[in-house]
Amino acid sequence: LQHLDGQQPVGQAIVLTDQIANQLQGLRRAAIVLLCMATFGLCMSLMGVYGVVAYAVIVRTREMGIRMALGAGRQRIIGIIMTEGTRLLAFGVIPGTIIIALLLQGLPREVLVNINPSDPWTFIIGVIAIIVAGTVASVLPARKMINLNPNEALRYE
Repeated sequence: LQHLDGQQPVGQAIVLTDQIANQLQGLRRAAIVLLCMATFGLCMSLMGVYGVVAYAVIVRTREMGIRMALGAGRQRIIGIIMTEGTRLLAFGVIPGTIIIALLLQGLPREVLVNINPSDPWTFIIGVIAIIVAGTVASVLPARKMINLNPNEALRYE
């Protein structure tokens, strides 16, 4: 600047990359807050799926004990419990995806840096992550059930 015009006052010289970083700082904070909220929401939904499936397993303990006593294999018991967990996931994922798609349309473009609100890959990856996490939350009560002795299950109140 001194070389171009020595009479111009220089208030504060800053590198362009630092200037851009300073301007994006608020957006980064918003993205971190959204990430934390999404992680918390995923954890809460997993606890909910686990709790409902675990309760359904507890309620059906005698039934599963009778099935095991009559010769139902471990795979059949796991299949029954996983079917119930999958049904819960379907009732949550399908309306949840539709609601999120509608809410993302109103989100400011500045928050969604390099992501289109109707990007199919974003939804596919999100749905797959929730399905995998929900499946894991359903497997835990199923594994607990198959390790139960049928005699103890029949006496369970």
